[in-house]
Amino acid sequence: MDRKHDILLTAMDRGKLRKKQHSSLPAFCTDIWLSCAVHIALQVQKANKNKPRNKGQTFLVFDENKVKADRLAEILWDPPGWTDDYYERDRRQEPLNQVIDTAFTVKSHHAGMIQVADLYAWILRRYAEIVEYGMTEEFSGEDRFINDCVKMLRKRLSGRAMRWPKRADSAAAEWFNSVAPKCLVRLG
Repeated sequence: MDRKHDILLTAMDRGKLRKKQHSSLPAFCTDIWLSCAVHIALQVQKANKNKPRNKGQTFLVFDENKVKADRLAEILWDPPGWTDDYYERDRRQEPLNQVIDTAFTVKSHHAGMIQVADLYAWILRRYAEIVEYGMTEEFSGEDRFINDCVKMLRKRLSGRAMRWPKRADSAAAEWFNSVAPKCLVRLG
């Protein structure tokens, strides 16, 4: 936790995701992996869009998904206009211009940072399972352990406005907010 990197967070409640499907949504919104990957890309774009000389300076690296990686690359190359208002795209700005046009995937045992991301994801998932969904501890003291871990991670989370903005005029932000576990939205 000594480094100054922000942690981006995305999460979706599968039940809410099934209930929030409708024809006006982009096709990727039916898939939890693609939706979460796009949500991360939108957060990166929003966080970096005002940094000078930063255009195209960000690589996205995800845990390997051979089936969906090509689809994600296509979405990042030509994102639907529906995503523009999430990061308040300027008319002169290229869509997702802070992100390299493709995403990379890697097996987690080949990349330490992916293993770290997997660990953080497990902690935050267990937090949501216990706090929001009432699951019981899998070992004695797990609740306290998870809460202590979340307390440490919370300090490095990007701001809520990056992760789940409250903007009422953003259909994308409203949708991502509506499918997220509320206990994770409240973390920052």
